[in-house]
Amino acid sequence: MKRKIIQIGLFFLIIAISLAVVGIMIAHRKPPARIQFKSSGALVETITVKAENKTAIVKGHGTIIPRRVANIVPQVSGQIVWVNPRFVEGSVFQKGDCLFKIETIDYETAVKQIKAELKDAEYQLAKIESDARVARLQWDKWQARGNNSTLPPNPLVLYGPQLERAKAIAEAKKATLKQAMKNLERTRVTTPFNCMIRAETVGLGQYVRSGETLGSLFETDALEVEVPLELSRLSWLNIPRKGETGKGSPARISLKVGSDTCTWDGVVTRSLGEVNPTGRMVRVVAVIKDPYKRIENKSRPDLALGMFVDISFIGKTIRNVISIPIAAVRDNKTVWTVDKNNTLHIRQVQWAWSDDNEMWVTRGLHEGEEIITSSLAAAVEGMKVRTLEKENATYRETDHE
Repeated sequence: MKRKIIQIGLFFLIIAISLAVVGIMIAHRKPPARIQFKSSGALVETITVKAENKTAIVKGHGTIIPRRVANIVPQVSGQIVWVNPRFVEGSVFQKGDCLFKIETIDYETAVKQIKAELKDAEYQLAKIESDARVARLQWDKWQARGNNSTLPPNPLVLYGPQLERAKAIAEAKKATLKQAMKNLERTRVTTPFNCMIRAETVGLGQYVRSGETLGSLFETDALEVEVPLELSRLSWLNIPRKGETGKGSPARISLKVGSDTCTWDGVVTRSLGEVNPTGRMVRVVAVIKDPYKRIENKSRPDLALGMFVDISFIGKTIRNVISIPIAAVRDNKTVWTVDKNNTLHIRQVQWAWSDDNEMWVTRGLHEGEEIITSSLAAAVEGMKVRTLEKENATYRETDHE
């Protein structure tokens, strides 16, 4: 029992000594030195902006349409006796080429008959003119014998009305002959301009009537592209007004064919003058001159009506603007700039042009300033940042040392 009491006493003595030592250590301890952490800022990508002259490129999509279309309509009736072997859909003709011929026998006969009637009318006119001269001489002789009369001579006596009638008949016969010769000429149906056949319903031996539509064709000297554009884009283009002959903005038409892109040059000629109520777009028309020319690119395919093509209009040029990538534009058209002290500033800017790739700033930025192009979770005015360009320069210097 005595031994157990001694053991218990030693245990509590040890605990008491330990607590005393811990208390002394706590009482004499020194607080750790405070280390102040200094944030170096978020790492961002930047570019240095510069002022330059920029030309607006207005892009759109359009459909190929013909500039001029004509129906193939004979002006005389008759049986078709000859058809041009090339007169099929898709064939190309020059101005004045004959497409088909109508039987001429009836029209040749009409010309001969009218020529004979004209000869007879000219004979009658000459005869009456002779009779009128004789009647005038006789009247003058009668007056010379002293038979003065206060009354004018009867017009019929001097053949006045007869002469007028004969002249009118001769002129009518001449006009009829001219019309008959024109009808004979119209038995040859020819093309009004350089064209391509769009449709035809003509067969050898077919009887056709005057005014009957037998097909259609369109001009090949030029095609048009109809492009819907936003109203805000029109101010950047030179579009001739109605009745004006000035040159419009140039355009580049492109068509993707497999892995190749084929291009044609065009020019704006007019606006159709109405706004689409659905998309609030205005349709602008550009003309492609000589679209089937293959001097530059013989492998280029022919344009076909209804093709959907891309088009880029070369618009107006604006001077001394700062072009920035669209990724650098923040909400409410602001940008983030970085000064020499690596401090971020939120800058409100004014702009003249923007598209999917860039924005042209006219106010709010100066040449030589740095703007941030990368994203930040939360940008605050005056926050510190690190630019990727300076970080890379620092690493290069460290590696060199």
